[in-house]
Amino acid sequence: MGGNVGDSRAILLSAERDADGEERLSWRQLTVDHNPTLRKDEVARVKASGGRVTNTGQELRISPSHLTFLESRHKGLTINMSRAVGHDLLQHAGVVASPEFSTTTLDRSRTQLLVAGSDGIFDVLQNSEVTEIVEEQWKLYTSGQQPPPGLSMERAIAMALVDRANEAWRGSRGDNITAMCLHFPPEAPTAVATGTE
Repeated sequence: MGGNVGDSRAILLSAERDADGEERLSWRQLTVDHNPTLRKDEVARVKASGGRVTNTGQELRISPSHLTFLESRHKGLTINMSRAVGHDLLQHAGVVASPEFSTTTLDRSRTQLLVAGSDGIFDVLQNSEVTEIVEEQWKLYTSGQQPPPGLSMERAIAMALVDRANEAWRGSRGDNITAMCLHFPPEAPTAVATGTE
């Protein structure tokens, strides 16, 4: 079970064999970003809670309805998330810290990796691009090649994602960039002893 608040994202990558018999990673998104531009259900909830949703031409932003959008912007009281932790001043505008929960069952017969990242990752990298970056590192660590000494596969994956996102943001406003990876290797089949007396 996992909970999500805000615009960070989690995806589950699973190893499977392609038509050529090569192991590849496929992805499944586990969380849905709390971005009002993408979530009409969240826009409705915010408006019902007394918040204002303004289209800036680039995105939808939430602000208190008792102030004009420009007043809210000047006071730092706008946000492009409908759920967030630590934004107490925007609670009366419908921005809540209540998570949405989802449940996923891991397939312990194959390698799976959970990747979570901030919007600084997923605003510039599609899920498929993240999968390619993870797969590159995963294959380095599982193919018998010499990975960097003292660097776990999970850390190498997180660092590669942060590096690629930094490259993508170069020359623009940038964002907070954080990534983490958890590896769930396949469980070895348990031996069943049989015999007769």
